[in-house]
Amino acid sequence: MTGAHLGMLLWALIVGASFPVVGLLSDGLPSLLLTAMRFAIAAFAMLPMAWRAGPEVPNLQGGLLYAVMGLCLAGFFGVMFWAPIG
Repeated sequence: MTGAHLGMLLWALIVGASFPVVGLLSDGLPSLLLTAMRFAIAAFAMLPMAWRAGPEVPNLQGGLLYAVMGLCLAGFFGVMFWAPIG
């Protein structure tokens, strides 16, 4: 269980760090392209962990938990980019 929590912490750090990295690399790009770049950075950073975990699939309860967490993250990104500025 500790390994799973550490993996989620690492994932959150990678996703969070993708914002300043992409901001430094891409001043003035559209927000949708920036979001795609952030996702790509986080996904490539997570590939080694996914390969090491193997082809195991979570049970129904675990799958539902991951689905809810993914929807929360998608909602956060959507609100962040669609919210009015100012």
